[in-house]
Amino acid sequence: MTLRLAWRLMAGTSAHAKEVSVIELQDLNLEKEVIEIRANSIRDTLKTDARDRAIPLVGDAPDAAKEIVESMKGSSVIEVLYRPPRTCSRYH
Repeated sequence: MTLRLAWRLMAGTSAHAKEVSVIELQDLNLEKEVIEIRANSIRDTLKTDARDRAIPLVGDAPDAAKEIVESMKGSSVIEVLYRPPRTCSRYH
């Protein structure tokens, strides 16, 4: 998942960056349009029991979630790919 997709998902769910960066494909429920924040194979536990929740996908988040699922191609772990922004040559 690109940083742009992660940002779109966070903007439409209010999920924290750390939560979005350690989700698995099974945590995105497109039918119910929710992202499930829970313990998984990447994240053994949550900070508190109250953090285990299903967050509705609103705004652009459902489309972002669909793009994430489509881009996974058989993988179950979603990785956030950060690419530094291109710098303008006039500042160098």
